[in-house]
Amino acid sequence: MRTIVINNDKKAEIKKYLGMTLTSLEDEVQKEEQKIEEALKSFEEEVEKLQSKYESLNAEKEQQIAAVKNGGLGLMKSVIKNMSLEKKDEL
Repeated sequence: MRTIVINNDKKAEIKKYLGMTLTSLEDEVQKEEQKIEEALKSFEEEVEKLQSKYESLNAEKEQQIAAVKNGGLGLMKSVIKNMSLEKKDEL
């Protein structure tokens, strides 16, 4: 059998709730659940903002990479490879 230990703060809280009318207690529950819903909504909105920012940054990164590659990077690598092969042939 499991023993539940309730400290004095919890006892006072339970006593407070027992002293409330059913309607008041239901209203308090609804208010607290609304806080949870607001927290979830806020979280989802912020996640959407982050996703949008991520997509924007990723697109910017891809553009920068493409610009570097189109700016001669591939040709430079080809020349380096060719020069390396020529150097080996000389040896």
